[in-house]
Amino acid sequence: YWITRFYDNYAAHVPEKHLEVRDGLTEALKQDPDSSDGWAALAAVLLDEYRFHLNERPGYPALDKAYEYAQRAVNLDPENAFAYQFLAAAHFHRGAFTDFRIAADRALKLNAGHADVLADIGHYHCVQGDWERGLPLLDRAIELSPVHPGWYHMARACHDLMNDDPQSAIVELREAPMPGFYWYHALLACFYAELGDDERTAKQVAELRGVDPIFAEHANEEVRTWCLYDALVCRLFAGWRKAGLEPA
Repeated sequence: YWITRFYDNYAAHVPEKHLEVRDGLTEALKQDPDSSDGWAALAAVLLDEYRFHLNERPGYPALDKAYEYAQRAVNLDPENAFAYQFLAAAHFHRGAFTDFRIAADRALKLNAGHADVLADIGHYHCVQGDWERGLPLLDRAIELSPVHPGWYHMARACHDLMNDDPQSAIVELREAPMPGFYWYHALLACFYAELGDDERTAKQVAELRGVDPIFAEHANEEVRTWCLYDALVCRLFAGWRKAGLEPA
């Protein structure tokens, strides 16, 4: 039941649903501690607590626990691509990039036809600047899943920005809108500012401040959380400054 609930709500980034699934999986695993899928799903939920601040608990080591639970999931079922997907993600956010690539390659080998596996791993490669490896994985994910969450488009939108094409970045990101998600509005604010569209920039800044009033204050933390490569960080910060966000 809770694995199904996880899949139903994973891409929504809704705090109430995230909390429900986190608490439900935690209790269910007390009754079924040998569920590889259960530990992998809980690892994913804790990763979202860490990387998106969903139901964040002060002082709680969400990333360390995500890594521990993903490793447990892999140990319980070494053929579980779902487990390797989130082990790779935990390695990435811990900055263990060699281990990330090993786990990511294993996940792709086990299930190269799963859109979320392809998109997740492709996204991580892209934000490290490995566009040649990451973008084909994202394209394949979209081909396999025509109805997909908006985050599938974020990396390619950033690639367009790095190619001095903010108009294409905007079109790409708006392929699957994510209103209310702070990264969606932060990226659009950057893109519109780079395009010189002051009216739409101001609208996105207002939307961003509505969901995250202090984004500029923790923008450094956000880019560190996602291990973004330096050139992309510089370009995003330049756009945010043009938008009037003034990150530190």
